[in-house]
Amino acid sequence: MPAATMVCMPLLETVPMEQTRANVPQHRGLTPTAYHRGGESTTIRWVSIDTPLGRLVIGATDVGLCWVSLAASDETLVAELRDEFPRATLVADTDGTMAPMLRAVTARLAGERHSPDVAIDMPVTAFQQQVLDALIAIPYGETRSYSQIAAAIGKPGAARAVANVCATNRVAVVIPCHRVIHADGTMSGYRWGNAIKKALLQAEGAALPRGDGAAPAAVRRRSSQAA
Repeated sequence: MPAATMVCMPLLETVPMEQTRANVPQHRGLTPTAYHRGGESTTIRWVSIDTPLGRLVIGATDVGLCWVSLAASDETLVAELRDEFPRATLVADTDGTMAPMLRAVTARLAGERHSPDVAIDMPVTAFQQQVLDALIAIPYGETRSYSQIAAAIGKPGAARAVANVCATNRVAVVIPCHRVIHADGTMSGYRWGNAIKKALLQAEGAALPRGDGAAPAAVRRRSSQAA
């Protein structure tokens, strides 16, 4: 298995978009075949908690955060986690080991401007990493369009591909894909539903997009994405 890299996510809310390439962190973790879609297995610890936006579950390897999700019940959340990582051994966190990571995620859900750093374990292609870097560089309280993100990474024709990276973001909120809307200022889809997307933007003081947007996009990765 390739060596894994621990990645700490610095507080980049105030970094201008034009500085994205110079100041962003790296997100390289285990390769997709290491445990995400076959091959060797790993252990993912998980913990859940009630939040004003719903029941939250986070999952983490010994490298870092690998999953964030909201749903109505632990049963649904754990089923989603198991479906996303079928080769992993899931272990409930019963000793508080994940408490600091949980606080970091809930702080972001609450719209706190300054929240603790989070280590990330997420396999990415070079293009996906460029998009994730650009998402992190969106200033707190602001939004960008898919086309603006595509232009920021030097690929102005890749707005649709940017949208796909946002839709498959396993650590939403920590990597703030909720800050991306359509170029005309209207709502775009969100994995947890557009009401939650609006709530997150409102908590950050961002101008709310118009309309209700499309239904949440499917976010489960398929075997072809891990190839």
